[in-house]
Amino acid sequence: MPKTSRVLILTYCLYDHALGGQRSSLVLARRLGPGVCSVYTNNEEVARLGHSLGMRINVMPLNLSLQGFWKQGLWNKIVLFGRVIQLQWALIQALRKEKAKALQFDFDVTWLVSVLPRILGFRTIQVVRNLPSRSGWRVWVRLLLADRTVFLTEAARGWTISHVPGLLKAMFTVRSRVIHNSIDIDAVSALASQATKAGFRAALKMLGESFAVIAVGSCIPRKGQLWLIREVVAKVRSQVPNVWFYFVGAVLDRSYYERCLEAAESVGCRDCIEFVGYTDNVARWYRAADVLAHASEMEGIPRVVLEAQCTGLPVVVRHFVGAEEALENGATGYLVRTADEFAEVLVRLARSPSLRERLGEEGWRFVRQHFEPSVTAQRYLELYSELLRYG
Repeated sequence: MPKTSRVLILTYCLYDHALGGQRSSLVLARRLGPGVCSVYTNNEEVARLGHSLGMRINVMPLNLSLQGFWKQGLWNKIVLFGRVIQLQWALIQALRKEKAKALQFDFDVTWLVSVLPRILGFRTIQVVRNLPSRSGWRVWVRLLLADRTVFLTEAARGWTISHVPGLLKAMFTVRSRVIHNSIDIDAVSALASQATKAGFRAALKMLGESFAVIAVGSCIPRKGQLWLIREVVAKVRSQVPNVWFYFVGAVLDRSYYERCLEAAESVGCRDCIEFVGYTDNVARWYRAADVLAHASEMEGIPRVVLEAQCTGLPVVVRHFVGAEEALENGATGYLVRTADEFAEVLVRLARSPSLRERLGEEGWRFVRQHFEPSVTAQRYLELYSELLRYG
């Protein structure tokens, strides 16, 4: 694409230490290169991560919520409206500075950021990382305002189209695309190969002979840690006495974390559960563990499931819309719908090292075949060319 066809990628982050989608945006931008795109974010941690990868990341304020706008007093409404204008003007200035013709942004960003760029002739692309949390006219206006909407899975796109009002289905079908996230396969593999499994276990102070199950994700309700503790852990421990569950991820919701600890006590398994908090090198946990348990209620393409398979770790995933596109059920891991199924599969894996090894080998091949960064980058280039009428 010519330099004048550059795209400004706006990656939004609600929390520190919860950068799954943002990491994917950086992997994409790094593969596309500075001649195609520039990256802007609202989060200093995302900027530091980008700088560590040799990228130039721009930071601008995006922390604007209009929730409860109509309940605000007149003065607060004026202030919020002023901030909306200020944010949109900053975006216009950034687009002009970067000589960009399109703005690509996460669905989490307030939809108003795209209004002025659209009026002034910039093309817009929104990336929906999870299913919209609610339906209604505001969501459909938000979806239809963008020139193109990218979903991470075919299932998520299909679900959304099925909920779009009838007269708008055809238009939205044409305007939407599916492009899977990718992961930095080489970087994850390099981190995971820095030591042996026994070496990582020793460094992480894990019990050497335990059956280690890890659950990776920020400690917030939709990640499903509470469900896993209440419904699965005790069932597994009753048949696998040496099991340990390690929950890896930043505690972003303190009250939810406390409920998880209370649940661990109530099921009598507090002594085989550990919350290890945030880590900037989760690959060593993949390498040290025996299986990944992913219990999220909702995701796009779950990055941790891809990363785990990339390191040869078998995965057990609780079903949600689109989960089946992140693994091959029965070949690289298991997709389950109930707590009993989840526990049964974990017990089976605990008793069969050969099964774990086979699943791990197949997972390694699966990720390299379907989630290479070069494949994702090429699909975005095709989208940009179509939207901007090049090639």
